[in-house]
Amino acid sequence: MASTLHSKALALTIPVTYAKELLGPVLGRLDVAKSALFYYILAIYARKAYWHLRARGVTASVKEVYLVVSQFVVRLVLRLPSMQKKRYRNDGKSLEWILAEMEKMDVELNGQSGIWNQGKLSGAVYHGGEDLQKIITAAYDRYCVSNPLHPDVFPAVRKMEAEIVAMVLKLYNGPDTGPTRDWAKKVKGVTEPEIIIPASAHAAFDKGAAYFKIKVHVIPVDGYTRKVDLKRVKRAINPNTILLVGSCINYPDGTQDDIAALSELALKHNLGLHVDCCLGSFIVPFLEPAGLANGDANG
Repeated sequence: MASTLHSKALALTIPVTYAKELLGPVLGRLDVAKSALFYYILAIYARKAYWHLRARGVTASVKEVYLVVSQFVVRLVLRLPSMQKKRYRNDGKSLEWILAEMEKMDVELNGQSGIWNQGKLSGAVYHGGEDLQKIITAAYDRYCVSNPLHPDVFPAVRKMEAEIVAMVLKLYNGPDTGPTRDWAKKVKGVTEPEIIIPASAHAAFDKGAAYFKIKVHVIPVDGYTRKVDLKRVKRAINPNTILLVGSCINYPDGTQDDIAALSELALKHNLGLHVDCCLGSFIVPFLEPAGLANGDANG
């Protein structure tokens, strides 16, 4: 019996030993390939970390990590059953209650809600006078149920849209067509795009970048001039950069970045430049004819 078991064990050992001898070199090469892949991925992320630190600085990077971790913890807490019950309470109000509450607020806030028509509130109300307001009200009354996504059903809305776009293009000497999408990917081979924006830039850039998986470098502005720090913009440019952004004028301060300097940077590095006119879009085209191209009466 013992000799039979020994013979079987020997019979199993010989193929295993042969297999190890045969596959040994192959397994060795696989280990080398695994190590090479690991170091390659490590190098990629190290390069990204270097570009990030170079653009943001250590302090800002640490704050960003803290913010990401905090948001993650908050999301976890909100998923708890007890928190879910608090978030989705089923005690909606009736239409009568809503209308009464609106009337109540109008009475309580009387005197505060009227400050917008004194001409001292920036970036909240776009009001062109009583006559224009009557036109807008009449137009809304006629087209309030229209949907611009369906021009076949509402052709008048498409006609108005086309006329407005043509007017704006004429104001800014704009071309008939826009830039090519994915230009940086097709021409420069960029697969992980990044854009550089001032801290004073409109929030739409962050929103758009989130949709299209674009990394955003936010550059601080000067504490006095409120213009973007050009030195920091230069430092943030790397092979993945596809676009620079400047404001003329911006939303928070109503100030203008150095568009000429940003343009030179964009041309030097073959990058796109978006000049965002969040407020004052229909005033900027008339500054030069009015002798205010440089922000003063002397031109």
